[in-house]
Parts: sequence; C-alpha cells; structure tokens
Amino acid sequence: MKRQPKFEVYKARDGWRWRLKAANGLIVATGEAHTRKADAIRAAAALCGLAEVASKQAPEVLG
Repeated sequence: MKRQPKFEVYKARDGWRWRLKAANGLIVATGEAHTRKADAIRAAAALCGLAEVASKQAPEVLG
C-alpha cells in the first residue's frame, strides 16, 4: 500500500505544533507553537485549505 502525506500534531517543549510529512517520511513543513492543541489542529487545517486552493489555481499559474 502506498503511503500518503500526512499531518501530525504533537506536544513540544514550547507548546503544540504541527508538521507535514511527505509520503517518503520526510518533514516538509512545520508550524509555530500554540498553547492549545485545538489551535495547532486549526492551523494545520488552514494549510490544507490553502493547498487545495493552490492546486486549483496551478493550471492558471503554470500557463
């Protein structure tokens, strides 16, 4: 079964953070520290929304 990119939300020393891991397991993006886990989840979800918008605009941008 092929692995998929995934978001992880985790507790760090300075608060709750998120990271995006590529299908090969490499970390490709990280977020700032949040005091609440829900805020870190919300930030990761917002990035997902931006990625969806960008993928829809890609044909326009790439010409």
